[in-house]
Amino acid sequence: MASDTKQVRQARIYVQLQELQSFDLVQCGGLTNWNKPRGAITPIREQSLERVGEEVIVAFQRASADMASFTVRSRLKAIANFMMTLRCESNWQVLLKLCGDPTSYYGYSMAVAWQRCPPGDMTGEPLAVIEGDNTPIHMDNPFSAIYGPDLIDFTVKFLSRRTLAETGIVQDIVMFEEECLEDCGYQADNGQYGYLVAMAQAGSPIDIANVWFTEDDADTWALVSTNPFAAAEDISAVVKQGTVNDHRVMVARGSTDAANYAEIAYADVNVFGQTDWVNVDVGDVAGEYINMLEWPVYNRCFAITNLGNIYKSTDGGATWASIYDDADNTELHDISFAKDGEGWIVGDNDLLLHTTDWGNTIDELDGPNDGLLNLMTCDVDMEEKLIVGDSAGNIYGTVDKATNWVETPPQGIVPTEVRRIRSNGYWKWCIVHVATETGFEGNSRVLRSTDGGATWRLWQLETNIDPNNGLYAMFVVDPNRCVVAGAPYPVGGTALLTRTETNIDRIVT
Repeated sequence: MASDTKQVRQARIYVQLQELQSFDLVQCGGLTNWNKPRGAITPIREQSLERVGEEVIVAFQRASADMASFTVRSRLKAIANFMMTLRCESNWQVLLKLCGDPTSYYGYSMAVAWQRCPPGDMTGEPLAVIEGDNTPIHMDNPFSAIYGPDLIDFTVKFLSRRTLAETGIVQDIVMFEEECLEDCGYQADNGQYGYLVAMAQAGSPIDIANVWFTEDDADTWALVSTNPFAAAEDISAVVKQGTVNDHRVMVARGSTDAANYAEIAYADVNVFGQTDWVNVDVGDVAGEYINMLEWPVYNRCFAITNLGNIYKSTDGGATWASIYDDADNTELHDISFAKDGEGWIVGDNDLLLHTTDWGNTIDELDGPNDGLLNLMTCDVDMEEKLIVGDSAGNIYGTVDKATNWVETPPQGIVPTEVRRIRSNGYWKWCIVHVATETGFEGNSRVLRSTDGGATWRLWQLETNIDPNNGLYAMFVVDPNRCVVAGAPYPVGGTALLTRTETNIDRIVT
């Protein structure tokens, strides 16, 4: 850390030696020499069209960045054994701005974090020193980091409800990544643009389920130019591939349409908000509908259904093939893919399905609760750590492909159901339903994990989020920004939608 005494006193180092275990305080240590490599910039020059013999810069080329790195300096007598025996990757965080107990992980307001950090060669001060020299013996322990450094704001709060005139239940949200002007010809902030989809208004035979879009970080929403399905048909999921002004957006019908097959609709969008939908049947099972879509890469899209079927498209949704058919028609609720074709699907009766080859082969594995409860949601990160939530409010994690499960109970709250778990890599959020004093179980809270799913916490301890009739949709933009939405509140009103606000996005003068 820096030499400033006040800064050192307000910061502590924490390390996570194993996934799904909490962070531990590193005593008598400091962190220095940290960086965030971005890659060197090389100008691309061409002959000027205006002046002979003069070149102008027409573009830039960025080289691949090195790995991030940092050094942990430790006193030899204090943590020498720990540092000298550390060989495996670990996760590190420096917690800043003390606002509570200095030995409590939750006693700080922000942090700088690195994930998957292999240790390098150690160097140290002389083990034997001249007598009378009281300089503490220390070691410098360099680390590289595959991910990071990331800033974590422990003080994020959900804002009051945003503007959304939706009278049905919001079912799903997808937001667009950042676009740089030099890369894409269009400038867009991370999470600035997005879509959400909703159910048709309950009990109405004429109401049509809506698709909404935002261009201002989920603050205000407008209807797309056309709706994809007929009246009284719900929309259950939305996914996309591409950039803001050149993408395909796909939605799924989320309710039975008489004797018709399951159905999706897609639109190729060049002007954001303008949609010309193409409707496509999925499978050949009458009365079936889709609960969730997953679109990890353009040529591999997946749909899971209420009757236990999994369908796959390799052409952006134009055609679909069945890749799994549950003989018992066990309802499937959620699907999540990581790198290299590693995917998980969860459903009723503790059903847990696994694939390592983009669904070419699918295996059924043992879930965490012996077939007694329904698995409602799942999330697998890029390191193939799986987190699941069930219909009784339990959250479990596994790092060894469901061989061993670790229960990770929420802190300070007793959920009655885990509705959604979503992440942005290592950083995870979840929606849980809780019972109120009147016994209504639709009221929701949002939990956050800053340690990869090892612990879950109501970071905003006052109310966490506005009163609601249940939240059902979530999208995690980055470690500190999350958008959630759900049922109309109060009954007969409009759907609740909100997002977090973080101080890290502000420029403080």
